[in-house]
Amino acid sequence: MSTTKYRFQITQSNMRHYKSILFLLFFTLTASISLADAIRRTHLFTRALAMGDAYTAVADSEETISHNPAGLLQEKVEWSLSFPILWLAYDELIRQAMVGEVEFDFEDEGFLEDVPGTRAYLEAQLGFPFWYHPDSGNFIGIGGNWWLELVFPRQTIIPVVHIENVQQLTFEYGTAWELWDWDLYFGTTIKAMKRQGYIVDVSILEVVDMDLDQLDKTYGSEPPIAYSADVGLLYRFEADWNPRIGLMIMDINGVKFDGVGKLRQFNAIGFAASHYYEDIHFTYSFDFHDFTYTYFSYKDTQRRLSCGVEAALGRHPDNTSIFSVQLGFKELRHLSYGISTRLGIVDTSLVVWKENYGTDDEEKIDKRYMFQIGFMF
Repeated sequence: MSTTKYRFQITQSNMRHYKSILFLLFFTLTASISLADAIRRTHLFTRALAMGDAYTAVADSEETISHNPAGLLQEKVEWSLSFPILWLAYDELIRQAMVGEVEFDFEDEGFLEDVPGTRAYLEAQLGFPFWYHPDSGNFIGIGGNWWLELVFPRQTIIPVVHIENVQQLTFEYGTAWELWDWDLYFGTTIKAMKRQGYIVDVSILEVVDMDLDQLDKTYGSEPPIAYSADVGLLYRFEADWNPRIGLMIMDINGVKFDGVGKLRQFNAIGFAASHYYEDIHFTYSFDFHDFTYTYFSYKDTQRRLSCGVEAALGRHPDNTSIFSVQLGFKELRHLSYGISTRLGIVDTSLVVWKENYGTDDEEKIDKRYMFQIGFMF
């Protein structure tokens, strides 16, 4: 596709117009596609994504708050207070646009002809802060998400675009305890979520002709605070390699946000093990997502299976590491990988993974990236 240079100018300094300009910038960029579902967790953590999202039974760090609250209780592990300050995710064509490899223009007829069947994704997260006390099994956090996703379905008559422009603020409290000294742990997370924004399907021509403020005024919604709960079980075997098996039920009975989407109940079961070899700590994991076949529209079992492995050097008393690498295989075939470092209180990580939005018969892969920089005490 031939490209046409897209020019824009920042003329307002307030946050509302700054976000509108970002919206316009990323609205003109695209990636891979179909309207199939992906897992919408409260937080996207780099370590879990790098391990193929196979994290239901890993249960050795604060990331378990989004995967299985039963893993929050860990004896002889130090507490942590983390402040993720830069937490950004985006897909392949957003990356290409960032480095100047592609430029798109809605006024270019060639662009309008080629855009069907593409997707653009951008998400920013913020934590302020996350307090985790493993020895008592308690987690308290306040987090913010803003995501923009543009999906251009294939069609033959009217060009349309599916737009998700959503801001979400979440307060969560998670706790876990052991049942009857049986090495069986139960955990729950209570979440209060406030959303605003819009999720709509509109004509591309309508969007081009409409001022960005009008888009928000026309389709924007700010529903009341919604509440949700997750529950989980985890059994830790008393054996070498610390094997464990976990069960997770996320967003029980689902949550609806008028005009700003919904969350549906998600179920997963997983297995994990870990051990030391010399000075390197290894973790292995395997997950069966949506084992009840009620979340995803497809019926393929393999697409619900994921596995992961991590090698970590220099484990701290709070179970973080000086340096670690992760590998994963979503659907047992799509590679994900990541790297994490912690120097003093500065924690950084990067992950590359893939989302499959295709059908049982045809894959539609969206390659994604995320990096995080934060302080951990």
